[in-house]
Amino acid sequence: MKATGLSGTDWLLVGVTLAMAGAAALLAYAATPAERRGSGAAEIPSSFFNDKAGVMAIYRVWDRLGHPLDRLRRPYSEQTLAAYSGLAVLRPRREISSREASDLLRWVADGGRLLLCPRQATPIGWFALSGTNHESEPQPARRGEQIIAGDPLTDGIEVLLGRPGVRFEEKLPARSPLAGQEVKVLWKDASGVVAMRISYQRGQIILLGDIYPLSNIGLGELDNPVLAANLAAELALPPGVIAFDEYHHGFEHRDVSSVAIVKMILAHERGWAVAQLAIIGLLALWHATVRFGPALDVRRTHRRRHAEFIDAAATLLDSAGATGIAYATLVRHYRERMARLCHLPPDTSDYELASRVRQRIGIDILPALEAHSHGSGLPDSRGMSRHKLQQYTQVLQRAAEALEHATT
Repeated sequence: MKATGLSGTDWLLVGVTLAMAGAAALLAYAATPAERRGSGAAEIPSSFFNDKAGVMAIYRVWDRLGHPLDRLRRPYSEQTLAAYSGLAVLRPRREISSREASDLLRWVADGGRLLLCPRQATPIGWFALSGTNHESEPQPARRGEQIIAGDPLTDGIEVLLGRPGVRFEEKLPARSPLAGQEVKVLWKDASGVVAMRISYQRGQIILLGDIYPLSNIGLGELDNPVLAANLAAELALPPGVIAFDEYHHGFEHRDVSSVAIVKMILAHERGWAVAQLAIIGLLALWHATVRFGPALDVRRTHRRRHAEFIDAAATLLDSAGATGIAYATLVRHYRERMARLCHLPPDTSDYELASRVRQRIGIDILPALEAHSHGSGLPDSRGMSRHKLQQYTQVLQRAAEALEHATT
């Protein structure tokens, strides 16, 4: 007791406070719905999750089939959707805003393929839903009785396994932006329409009421794998990249910083309880500290700045006429980075990589790739001017950033 500077009464107060804070945290956790505390009982079909309700299995299957895949962790916009031919939106937990819905509809009109398995009627006003029971036992649906033939999505399918749950009304709302478009029912039962296709200008919208056939637990049952393969072929039209929406599951792109970490903690129901426990612990440590008088000034030794070493190295290379070697190192870094983003092997040719980058983002990087050699594959020992090195490096950096963020 004396070593810490706390009396028996102080320890009693700290213990009571900690017990109350712990009890409050447990009560808050128990009162939080399962779907909001990340429990395995909640249906969160994100490609990040490998539990039975997730869709990580189909993500990996499509990847092994050779389809270029991506995880979209930004709101819908013309820039973020431009690089994709297909978009899978599976049980979004966030509501799709009206602005996002407008950009999404324009993307479909330009030829995009949208696979939408809604949790609720979102985007608002596009369609009408009925039924919300997700816990029912799966039931087989047979071709001819419930599976409609004559569509690429149902080719090769005899029996699907799904659950009674969300169903669509075949007739779209009068104020729906899709009203008046061609609607084709693909799967229906006594409760309503399970899946249907809506043609919108040059694109397609595929509505699926039940996530079970695409989930980790249901993907391998009966003809559910055939449905998954047909969906992949439908979504993977040129340029062929299929995106899984992670943003509307709460996995948005975030900067790594101390402020972001604090916001992430406080955004959850348990965050305030954790913050209270941390504050109590800090107060207890502060009270128990032993003070030895005012702190002494710390003597700091001045170290050389990294920028000085960089400037010295750049001057040395420039004086030696070896800027070509430095540029070859930069080209090798950007080649590997962009080849990975374009789903190409690391040893792909300059022309093939430049063609894929120009197809996706419209930036021509071929002159920058070929500038470090004369067809021999070896660095140009004569070097290049600083101006040229900076110009080509900026082109490669801009192209790499555009590929990462799906913007131009």
